[in-house]
Amino acid sequence: MKERPAIGSFKGVNEMPVLAAVAVPHPPLIIPEVGRGEEKRIQHTINAYQQAMRFLARFKPDTVVLTTPHTVMYADYFHISPGKSACGDLSRFNAPQAKVEIPYDEDFVHQLESYCQEHHMHAGTLGFFGPCHRGSASLLRRLSE
Repeated sequence: MKERPAIGSFKGVNEMPVLAAVAVPHPPLIIPEVGRGEEKRIQHTINAYQQAMRFLARFKPDTVVLTTPHTVMYADYFHISPGKSACGDLSRFNAPQAKVEIPYDEDFVHQLESYCQEHHMHAGTLGFFGPCHRGSASLLRRLSE
């Protein structure tokens, strides 16, 4: 485990600040194996994606936190994905060869879950459903590029 100060270990000081945030659509069509040339129709979206990723890369973050509606969800609990990685493929879009696996920052996950419990926040890693969490494959694929 890499050494990292605990979240919120100083009163009112966040040692792991949010440096930046972006929100992007993630249509499967942006992946060439799915789009098969049709992705050119949404070139503006692809360009915006690349611009957003360049923007984030400027910060040289240790960890990128990805939120997605394509995960375990509860009305009264914020799910933090456990495990070692997120993976996915686009086989349901006839592109099983379009695969990605992204490692999780397990230390961050543990510290975030502990922080939430300490502060009575309804969040954690309950609800894990497999050896490799399946996130939004098209978004993960673009992030990994």
